[in-house]
Amino acid sequence: MSSQQQQQQQPPTEQLKNLSVAEKEFYVCEVSGNDELNSGLSQDSPLKTPIQAFFLHENPKIYVRKALEGEDSEWKEISGAGLKKAKKGWEVVKKKQGKEEERKKKEAEDKDKKAEEELKRLEEAKSVKITRVQGVSPAEKVLQYLF
Repeated sequence: MSSQQQQQQQPPTEQLKNLSVAEKEFYVCEVSGNDELNSGLSQDSPLKTPIQAFFLHENPKIYVRKALEGEDSEWKEISGAGLKKAKKGWEVVKKKQGKEEERKKKEAEDKDKKAEEELKRLEEAKSVKITRVQGVSPAEKVLQYLF
């Protein structure tokens, strides 16, 4: 089995581990691409969106194809505006992910803090001792509270 066939059988994340710095060309096809299953490293396994190329490599060279047939079926380097839009979209997604991670971390801290406070209250409740007052019947005590 050739190394290219082995590389295609590996999941995209495994293929990226094998990338050298010089290998940073990604192929994007809006029609036949798949961001979840394909690596984007070859024309046979393109990504669906250029944003995904930024998640896979910090400075990708992106080639796009708009259609499978006709004049837009050729692979062309992404335009400057398209690259800028993809990079901005990637930054927005990363920012949202960062906020989501912070929110989850805060929720976990709050949950731990509440659990700790509850444990402290339980310990305090265990230290409370109820004793019966000698000489006063329970019925008299109830009457004292009512009136």
